[in-house]
Amino acid sequence: MRRRILGLETEYALLFRPEEGSLRPTPRKIYDALIRALEGTHITLEALYRKEGRFLSNSAFIHYEAHADAFSHGLVEAATPECRTPLDLMTYQRAIDEILQAAARVAEKHLQAEGWFGKVLIGKNSADAFGNSYGTHENYLVEDRPGPITRIILALGLAFTSIFLVSPFVLSVIVLLFVLFISAIVYGSVHFLLRTGATLPVIGPVFHLLDRPFRAVGQYLAGLRDDHLAKATGLVLKFGLYPAITFYSAYLSRLVLQKYKKHLTAHLISRLIFTGSGDASPTGSETGYRISQRAPFIRKVMKVYWDDANKPMFDIKQFVFEPFSAFREHKRLHILFSDSNMAEVAQYLKIGTTALIIDAIERGHTFPDLVLRSPMKALREVNRAGHAGRLETTRGESLSALQIQKRYLDGVRASLAEEEVPEETGRLLDLWGTILRGVDNNPMGLERELDWVIKKRILDRLVLEESNWSEFVVWGRLLEEIRLETDGALPENLADLPEPSRRRVQAALEREEEGEDTYTRFRNLYYTVKMADLKYHQIAPAGGYFREIERNRLATRITDPLAVERAKVDPPQGTRAQARGEIIRWTWDRHERAQVGWKRVALRGLGKVIRLDDPFGDEIDLSILKENPPDDDDED
Repeated sequence: MRRRILGLETEYALLFRPEEGSLRPTPRKIYDALIRALEGTHITLEALYRKEGRFLSNSAFIHYEAHADAFSHGLVEAATPECRTPLDLMTYQRAIDEILQAAARVAEKHLQAEGWFGKVLIGKNSADAFGNSYGTHENYLVEDRPGPITRIILALGLAFTSIFLVSPFVLSVIVLLFVLFISAIVYGSVHFLLRTGATLPVIGPVFHLLDRPFRAVGQYLAGLRDDHLAKATGLVLKFGLYPAITFYSAYLSRLVLQKYKKHLTAHLISRLIFTGSGDASPTGSETGYRISQRAPFIRKVMKVYWDDANKPMFDIKQFVFEPFSAFREHKRLHILFSDSNMAEVAQYLKIGTTALIIDAIERGHTFPDLVLRSPMKALREVNRAGHAGRLETTRGESLSALQIQKRYLDGVRASLAEEEVPEETGRLLDLWGTILRGVDNNPMGLERELDWVIKKRILDRLVLEESNWSEFVVWGRLLEEIRLETDGALPENLADLPEPSRRRVQAALEREEEGEDTYTRFRNLYYTVKMADLKYHQIAPAGGYFREIERNRLATRITDPLAVERAKVDPPQGTRAQARGEIIRWTWDRHERAQVGWKRVALRGLGKVIRLDDPFGDEIDLSILKENPPDDDDED
């Protein structure tokens, strides 16, 4: 495998199962308790970023990912350190899972001390019951050298966007802030005069009457929560920057990372046949089951990701925050389209096959026969029909997802024909071929390797004990529509269902010549299936379905438990994660005040900033930290 940096960012759902009589804390409260737990059990340092969070001694980064409309309702996101091989990356991802699992138990005690009694649940899934999507993001350092003409076009686009689109917005925000500042001064002055006048004899009641609207405004502003302010700020940014982001996104998506967009997209779509985590969805599939939770939320191939309604496969937002990185020879390929996997074989193939295809592309081996005519249509088809779905290419062929994967595998092998194949690459190629043969012969036989197969086995037992999938789809679709319309839980008894939902259910019962107990039976089955889907992905507490399957040796494990234990403490070797980890430990041991980032560490007490610009720079001369003359000019 070529010299490369790999990384994963995984979003975890934060839930709480309260004891009887106890209230439920917000996800932000749970996250704060998790951080306190980590601080008590691991070496951690504060992050440099606006998202705050903590870097661990193994160079992993854990932070809070707030929902755009509600700051207190969000997720915990954990990013692995920079790794060199797929197996290393797997090991560090498993270490993070287990770190969070252990921290959840300690977090429960912190919450109990504040009056919250119950169990902290952490879910490694990719969608919730309210239509929100999250999951795993993949990162690959790739070669993408822009030519002279591309550089000129990039520079012109950046200049146009900055001068004509961003600058007017920034100026408008400055004017708005100035107006708000003056308004606050005027409001305070008038309010003070009215309150003073209200104390005067005779005319005091007049001033008191005039002061009423000012008091109402003050009470309203004082009652605003962080969620309201976050939502208002988000709306201003979203609509104010819409022209700039839309133009720049369309511009960049035609200039950067083009060979990967062209030759890797079909792989990301067809690999669902072994990377999908499974999704019980009566409204999203005629069979009631799809192979991916994440796929329904993907709307574009490549764009600047800044709104939840149009998630892309390839996110190029990095070129907004670091515009000059578009001119570099090496860039971060950021893939948003990825289910969070529990099964290690599925996750290993997801990372490994993608890295091998990127290697082949960089060697000059492209896949022009695998360019899809309509990628989004193809994505829906694979999610619906699995390996049997037919996908049209720009050359007029109709190929199945399995056929596309076989061609990728053959292409990768051909690109390695003249080279000595490293051991891990050989293992990946063998495993890739084995799984594709299994999908071809009997996909449901891969019940030790693939998430969507394992989960389908579990759900089959639950559904078939009570009914069948056809009936479950009919009733599940109706019940899910009602649940979303009423924005609440479905009552156990039909009589408690509000109108007009009750009439819809009664009409369905009359058509099927069923009694009211049918509603209750399918309502209970609907919730049983949904809870089983969620519990499959549960990593804390330890009673999640997949973890139980793995403990009983019914799922194939790839990572070495001893290596995972080491990865909880030590950073990976051969990347800047190693240097960052050494600095974190050195700083912690000496009780130095510091903040850590991916590319720099600010030692506040020493007045030094250490740059980590080279992603492969694994060495750091700690002797420079022993020189202790504070230099305020270097502090940022």
